[in-house]
Amino acid sequence: MPTYEYRCQTCSQSFAVQARMADPPPTQGPDCEQGHCQLQKCLSRVHGFVAGQHPPAPALARPEPPRESATHVCSKYCDLHK
Repeated sequence: MPTYEYRCQTCSQSFAVQARMADPPPTQGPDCEQGHCQLQKCLSRVHGFVAGQHPPAPALARPEPPRESATHVCSKYCDLHK
């Protein structure tokens, strides 16, 4: 059965109710001492899992190291390096 969370606008108390989807919503909180409650349905977390394999996490992009200027193959003894 799903769990529904409610918050009373009058007394600011929160509570959870396990009920079928077809059941009517509650009209009063379980600990509310006042006879009239203004209940607001709250968003709640959903629990579940996915069967099977999941893809590997993407690799983090690493910045490329700065490239040095290209050097000539013949080294410093060529006429181009004078």
